[in-house]
Amino acid sequence: MKQILTVMAQRPDADWGTGDVATLLGITESDIAARRALRENLRNLARRGALERVTVEGDFHTYYRPRMNWRFA
Repeated sequence: MKQILTVMAQRPDADWGTGDVATLLGITESDIAARRALRENLRNLARRGALERVTVEGDFHTYYRPRMNWRFA
């Protein structure tokens, strides 16, 4: 989870999709287990309040945005 927050801290004002985070973490599309774990970690971080879930009308993807700079929390 720390790696996810570190990656997202690079652009805290952006809406991050799972694919964006996976690319920066080096997770390929063929690594299904790692992708599933990444999605679960993103959901857990949102439940804990570290991330905000963002939905876009007309888009079925879910995006995430950091709520605060986690290094200073």
